[in-house]
Amino acid sequence: MTVRMIAPPLTALLAGAVIAACGDSETASTPFAGASNTSDTTTVSGAFALLSKAPNGFGDLSGTAKLIRTGNGTDASIVLSGLKPNTRYVSHVHAGGCDQPDAGGPHFKFVLDGADQPPNEIHLPFTSDAKGDGSANAHSDNTVPIGEGRSIIVHMAGTGAQAGGSSGHSAHGGPSDGNGHSHPPKIACAALGQ
Repeated sequence: MTVRMIAPPLTALLAGAVIAACGDSETASTPFAGASNTSDTTTVSGAFALLSKAPNGFGDLSGTAKLIRTGNGTDASIVLSGLKPNTRYVSHVHAGGCDQPDAGGPHFKFVLDGADQPPNEIHLPFTSDAKGDGSANAHSDNTVPIGEGRSIIVHMAGTGAQAGGSSGHSAHGGPSDGNGHSHPPKIACAALGQ
């Protein structure tokens, strides 16, 4: 009776199948890479629209916002033009849409009664260049639930003690959100399709 060893070829076949099934994990973990190609990733985006209560001087503003939800968190990005040159701005993911009376409503928070700063919020501070163009990217290890985080708002950066921080909020000078927090003026809103 002859006994044949079939384990090595079978082992090689199974190892090849496992490697093929795993794919390229480097691409999957890179923010914004392959966002439309994976079943556990959703991308929502929108164009910025100037708000009716925006300060003067932004009539040529345009730009886009994108929010990508993955199994590894959330990536947000914005690109704008028509801003005041060499000026600090801050943007945030907001809970509401652009069409409500207070565009965007409050900031989106992962924990509703948690901190007003990252990692509980997603902030995108930036400074425009000499032509008035600006962009920012942010990553959160938490995933914004589908149906939430419905817009990204661009604000003037604050001029108070906190202006240099990640939020860009001023201690004084902006409207109150009803919770004792004042915010710099809202300039533009990008509704994120859900």
